[in-house]
Amino acid sequence: MKVSMRVVGSGDDLEELRAEVLKRGLDNTVTMDGRLEGERLCQAYHSASVFVFPTSWPEGFPTDLLEAMWAGAPLSRLARAEPATCSKRARMPPI
Repeated sequence: MKVSMRVVGSGDDLEELRAEVLKRGLDNTVTMDGRLEGERLCQAYHSASVFVFPTSWPEGFPTDLLEAMWAGAPLSRLARAEPATCSKRARMPPI
């Protein structure tokens, strides 16, 4: 089964995440789009098999979730991320 992942958005850790993707040789599997707006963002939502929203930020109901629901993407969100697994300092496990 071929699996791919598209990461949309920006943030403090974007460049570090890009470097980690390259380091692990996942650049043929993981696409890093950065921030998208307008039609390009709509296309990303519509093409998603699942919309994953991992966050440790205490957000009530982010508009990202509303946009994904509007586009019909199945949702996955951690209700409250644990610091050990989703903090800014968490790292991918070694392969």
